[in-house]
Amino acid sequence: MKGGYEEIAPKEASSSSSIGRTFLTYALNVALVLFLFGLVWFILSRVKVENQNGNGQKTNLHGSELENPIELDYNTLNAHRRQFISNMTLEAWNAYVKYAWGKNEMHILHQNTKGINDTDVLDYLNKMIGQSGLTIVDSLSTLWMMGHHDQYQRGREWVKTHLNFSNISRSVNVFESVTQYIGSMMSCYALTGDVMFLEKARQVADSLEPAYSSSSGFPFSYINPKWKSVDHWGNQDSSTVGSSVMLEELAGQQLEYEYLAYVTKLYGERVQQLRDVLKNIGPKRNGLYAHYYEVFPNGELDSGATTLSDGAFYFNLVKSYIQTNGTNTDSLRQFQRAMMALEKAKVFTKSRSGLTYVRDVRYSLNSNFDHYEYGDSMTSDTCYVGAMLALGSETLLMELNRNENETVEDIDRQEQMDQIVRYGNLAKELTETCHQASVRSRAGLIPFEFYFNERDDANNSRNVFHRNHIFRYDVKMMIICCT
Repeated sequence: MKGGYEEIAPKEASSSSSIGRTFLTYALNVALVLFLFGLVWFILSRVKVENQNGNGQKTNLHGSELENPIELDYNTLNAHRRQFISNMTLEAWNAYVKYAWGKNEMHILHQNTKGINDTDVLDYLNKMIGQSGLTIVDSLSTLWMMGHHDQYQRGREWVKTHLNFSNISRSVNVFESVTQYIGSMMSCYALTGDVMFLEKARQVADSLEPAYSSSSGFPFSYINPKWKSVDHWGNQDSSTVGSSVMLEELAGQQLEYEYLAYVTKLYGERVQQLRDVLKNIGPKRNGLYAHYYEVFPNGELDSGATTLSDGAFYFNLVKSYIQTNGTNTDSLRQFQRAMMALEKAKVFTKSRSGLTYVRDVRYSLNSNFDHYEYGDSMTSDTCYVGAMLALGSETLLMELNRNENETVEDIDRQEQMDQIVRYGNLAKELTETCHQASVRSRAGLIPFEFYFNERDDANNSRNVFHRNHIFRYDVKMMIICCT
């Protein structure tokens, strides 16, 4: 006994037991290492052969053989891309038919549309486009061009037997109704010559007639087709306190009505009304067009803000020139002057890493334009600007070559060429920025809004709500552009 503790002599069995435990621990460690090496090897081997079939050929997601993309010529690679996108579209269409036929929204998790009309969450979207098969109408021209004629015929039959726009008994957005219903059905008519689509487009146009009855000439923003009641944003009556009318809504209806008027020889007064409104508002702030206008009985006042999210206005200026086979040169010049004003206002700028982006600009309604306030973000809606500038650049070059001796106001030919080159470069740079916004997000999809500041560079680390990815129906435009 030492210090209160009894000494116990070690036993021989303890020594052999210790050796056994040591050996067992060593063996387990070796086994664990071998297991980890084996797991890593298995994963790497799976990654390596994941896209190979039994013959060692690489395949796409649908099992067909695909050569090395680097070795493919441009046309062959695009053919593979078109087929892949076509298969994606067919898969999405079949899911829509199964879970949401005739509806515009559905509960993804529940995979049904039960109670969809009664939910406050979707009230905004429902008010924008109603509940009358817009997904079907808006998909038909795409299905036709992709060669999915069985699916097209099923959608056509639904439009023929079920679509009655005049019976919609809730408020719908006039601009969306023109672009999505009339525009989609006139596209189908242009592709197929099917007069059923022309008749349906006329029914929609006739149902919208009360929306063009305002004393100011500005179309109303909303209409209830069944009850023929109209209102502006915020349900305000423009004859009393004033109401908001967005630039995109004013300009976004012209192309559809021009084509409808061309085919039917009707609706000419509506086309002229829209043209007059656009001419009257004009650029009032150093050549800048406002985001929206407050319409009062004694005139209108702009919003003090300019944003390129008003895509329909700027893009349609170029499209109108193309639609009229180059005769509407005023529209193209209006686009050119608008782009010059945006450049002067420094709407196009670069981030700290050199990415080109588009920012909103705000100004005081009472200022002399000595000071602008700029935003530090882009939205996914603005990513159309790359395509718009690319088309605008090519169209301006075509017009310049067609009229070699013509000058635009005080712009000489060399300055016009410099503009064309700048717009082409801007188109590439802005498209790359939107691509970066996609690949830098955790989901690999472009967020609704992304920032450019000391913390963010084409990403979103601060606004949780705007990290959402909104997969809207205008993704269809992107798919068509890719094909």
